[in-house]
Amino acid sequence: MADFPSDTPQFQQALANQAGSKAFEYSLANRTDITIDTANAAWQKVLTFWQKMVDEKLVGTTGQQTTDYTAGLGGGKYATMIAPSWEPGHLTGNGFAPGKGSPWRVAPLPQWSAGDDAQVNWGGSTYTVTTQSKHPKLAAEVAINLFAHETPTTIGAHFPQHVPTQSQKWFAPAKDPFFAFQQANKEVWIPASSGYKGTVYSPFQQFYYAQVTTAMIAVAAGKPVGAALEKLQSTTVAYAEGQGFQVKK
Repeated sequence: MADFPSDTPQFQQALANQAGSKAFEYSLANRTDITIDTANAAWQKVLTFWQKMVDEKLVGTTGQQTTDYTAGLGGGKYATMIAPSWEPGHLTGNGFAPGKGSPWRVAPLPQWSAGDDAQVNWGGSTYTVTTQSKHPKLAAEVAINLFAHETPTTIGAHFPQHVPTQSQKWFAPAKDPFFAFQQANKEVWIPASSGYKGTVYSPFQQFYYAQVTTAMIAVAAGKPVGAALEKLQSTTVAYAEGQGFQVKK
């Protein structure tokens, strides 16, 4: 039916967030205090669900950052793919042809509880100017103008954070060629964006994601979900304390 990738921690974290997980509580107002709770009920629910799917061979466990996974998508191995709005741009760059003959369609993210509308975020990209720039004003103008003039021809690569683009008359009814000219913005991406309530990341998110990957490998191999999450918790806490954070558990 789909794939449970151990090499894409954003995938699992997003679904855990959707189920109600709050792995971190952190504020820049108090930079040394952080609450860490990765062994929560939402994480347990999500991983138990996926582990059952793996055990019953309803989903694969191929890493999504591999050529095997991409080939499987193109070859019909997977019936569905849970992905962010920029995935069509990624797949098009890997040889998936958009247009009338495209087999792909997009649907709203399934919910853990009937009637819910919990939306999540995998992250995206940004263009910034660092202090090393010799011409920061000019560099900022370039960064701004890269996405300041979105047109219907850019549909399918991402959901723009450029608010004026979202309010353009053409944006909602635009037909996405990757999905065989489905009105993806109107049907899926705009409602998803409107329903997203945000989340809290840690100051050491990349380290944490590496530990999530370790936990996912264990779960995919059939190890107890609780043990994997407890190890994720203890490893993350130990790292945070080693970096000087005051950790609440």
